[in-house]
Amino acid sequence: MERIGNYFKWSENASMGVGEDTIKCGNDIDMYREFKEPIPLTDEWFIKFEFHKDGEYWCRGKFDYKYCFRYRDWAKNWAFYQEYTDSGDSSDDGKKYPISFDILYVHQLQNIWYSLLHEEITDTDVWG
Repeated sequence: MERIGNYFKWSENASMGVGEDTIKCGNDIDMYREFKEPIPLTDEWFIKFEFHKDGEYWCRGKFDYKYCFRYRDWAKNWAFYQEYTDSGDSSDDGKKYPISFDILYVHQLQNIWYSLLHEEITDTDVWG
């Protein structure tokens, strides 16, 4: 499900000048209805969202966890994992536990981040 504030491809060039083919919706419901298609999740988006490469995973730490995504070639989608970085059971440290699969789009990453941490994850280079 999409939320206000998610990133989507715009049907034509954005008049707001917020990137070439994306626009931030804000709270304008009428503008929201005009979005045409989601943005595919790529390595470039993980970089924009300040994730770092950890082997074959893109990870970003928050509190005592790392939230990681790994592309699955055979499924043609991303899988989402959680890793403990300071567990009471030291055997858990560094293990990645699968949480969700079939992630294809930027807005899905945004929704997962918001659901888990109650904060927006944004591309500060675009939105400043």
